Amino acid sequence: MIILLSNDDGYNANGIKVLSKSLDQIARVIFCAPMKNHSGSSSSLSLRKDISVKQIEKDVFVVNGTPADTVHLGLSGFLDVTPDLVVSGINF
Repeated sequence: MIILLSNDDGYNANGIKVLSKSLDQIARVIFCAPMKNHSGSSSSLSLRKDISVKQIEKDVFVVNGTPADTVHLGLSGFLDVTPDLVVSGINF
């Protein structure tokens, strides 16, 4: 099983790190999260700006966009695999 993991608090938030470590015990986790905190804007897309993605380690990607951008990228062919499940959280 492959899980796409995202959040709206940013890739460096403690909650997503704990969740990633827990899910990693049952599946391959691809961590794709915003560069910074975007609480309250989780369903908005970046329509008028360029989005960049930086891979910081195996299966860990940081996006300079919104939480929805990260999930959209993960489900629209950006990755070399198709996730079976999307998990979002844990919020601060």
